Amino acid sequence: MNADLKGCPVCGEGALVQHIHDRDSEIDGYKFVIHGLLYSVCDHCHERVTTPELSRQNKKVVIEARANALTERDREQRLTPSTILAIRKKLRLTQSQAARVFGGGANAFSKYENGDVTPSDGMEKLLRISNEVPEAANWLLRRGGIPVVQTSVSSAIDAKLALHSDLLSRINEEHFRQHFEALVSSKAAAARGFAREFHHSEFLYSAANDSFQPNRPDVMVA
Repeated sequence: MNADLKGCPVCGEGALVQHIHDRDSEIDGYKFVIHGLLYSVCDHCHERVTTPELSRQNKKVVIEARANALTERDREQRLTPSTILAIRKKLRLTQSQAARVFGGGANAFSKYENGDVTPSDGMEKLLRISNEVPEAANWLLRRGGIPVVQTSVSSAIDAKLALHSDLLSRINEEHFRQHFEALVSSKAAAARGFAREFHHSEFLYSAANDSFQPNRPDVMVA
């Protein structure tokens, strides 16, 4: 602890005594500790005070701690040789095909999977995206001239789409049938109204053949 010669801005009587503390933090779920944050406490009123000077120092400490945490997180989360092998197998690629799709040279994946070489950050991002986003993997495969293999997941999705398409078709057919029946019924009602208006009571409208028929059985229409 260091005594600050400046007086307390709260009570104006005591002196500020500097303290150091740590603070827990996290970045996207990755937890880390920020060490060396500064604050002061008045030796008279015991209020905790962070002066502008200490705030500027603390800002630098936080920035450095976050940068170190990101570096450590990336180091801990780097793809292992076995994970790279699993991703390649998942995409059903040979080592030479994987090199053609992702780059890195003809022997790149042999070196990655044996732990001889660590993939670049860009290579890791491509592998992660391909592993987690099937559409991205398919795009890369097509760009590399590799036929896209239908996976069980995409097959299931296609099956669901086909089922929904068939269901939609049935709904459309039912909707058309109801609409047609309503149209015929409406036309029949309009025709009956027309007959009543002009007193054509000797004729009846037939919806079956869309025509007027005699209202008396002894009258035939050619």
